[in-house]
Amino acid sequence: MSDQLQRAIERVPTSVINVGRSGWLVLLILATLHVWGTGSGEFIYWDQ
Repeated sequence: MSDQLQRAIERVPTSVINVGRSGWLVLLILATLHVWGTGSGEFIYWDQ
C-alpha cells in the first residue's frame, strides 16, 4: 500500500505536495467522501 501511495505522490505536482501531508489527507478524504456520496445512489441502484 505504501508503494501505491508513493506512486500517487510522485504524480502530484510539487506545489500540491508543499501544502503538507495534513492538507493532502484532507483533500483525499474530501474527494473520497464526494465520490462516495455521489456514487452511493448508483451503487444502491445497481444492487437492486
